[in-house]
Amino acid sequence: MGTVIKAVAIAKPFLTTRILALTFRAAKRCLRSAKLCIEDVGILINSGVYTENHLREPALAVLIENRLQNIFCIQFFGKDKIKNIFSFDLYNGGGGLINAIQVIDGFIQSGEIENGLIVAGDVKPLTSKNKNYNYASCAGAIILSKDAKSKGFTKFRTETFTKYLDNYQSSTSWEAGKFNFGIHSKTDFLKNCVSCAKKSIRNFFDEENLTWGEIDLVLTSNSPKEFGNKFSQACGLKNKLVQLNINREIFSAGIIFSLEKVFQNQQFQNARNILFVMVGAGITVSLSLYQN
Repeated sequence: MGTVIKAVAIAKPFLTTRILALTFRAAKRCLRSAKLCIEDVGILINSGVYTENHLREPALAVLIENRLQNIFCIQFFGKDKIKNIFSFDLYNGGGGLINAIQVIDGFIQSGEIENGLIVAGDVKPLTSKNKNYNYASCAGAIILSKDAKSKGFTKFRTETFTKYLDNYQSSTSWEAGKFNFGIHSKTDFLKNCVSCAKKSIRNFFDEENLTWGEIDLVLTSNSPKEFGNKFSQACGLKNKLVQLNINREIFSAGIIFSLEKVFQNQQFQNARNILFVMVGAGITVSLSLYQN
């Protein structure tokens, strides 16, 4: 039994850039693509980081669940027939998505659930000043399902290089009674992200007895800017890396946008071994191997 990707969807701003509206729209599209109702989902995890009002409580995942239930379930089943699902936010910066996949994979492999939904997205915080916030407002969603034939996600690895702990930081402050938000990234952050990713993948390959020659497709973080290009050059990936033709960085949902691009044209399904690579503050590198 494997944990496979059943559907992928993305959402860009339309009339509003509110995080709940974006993540809800991505999740709704993903459910419709998978031909599922929210009642078929056992766990919903939100792994996004930035919201317009720095929302942490209540969990955004719960708000998304409530809105999905109102749209999909009340009109068909009646309010008294709605069941609550396990919904929570999982924050781990740029690598949160792979951590969310690993959590849902554990529940599927144990037989607790058959389907899990992950959403991720970011919008610009509403403050008097935003310093160095350069991420596109958008969201993405993935549905993971149990499959008796396919392998799906087979291996996971997360590694943190603490000597680069100060390479990327975000902070809030009050100045003259006004709330400010800022991101502080060192000049070497991109270079160090590439170096850490290479080291972590080398360790991962040694553990799993793999080589780059056995990897058919690579999906990486879209942040920091130019990470995909620099990483591809450093590892000699040539045409294996999925590239996005966008001007701005996509933070939490970047890898979902890359996945959506190849998922629709069968490039994903035709690849035997697919490597997911995410980097973020820490510097933390999160990896996963997916096999068709």
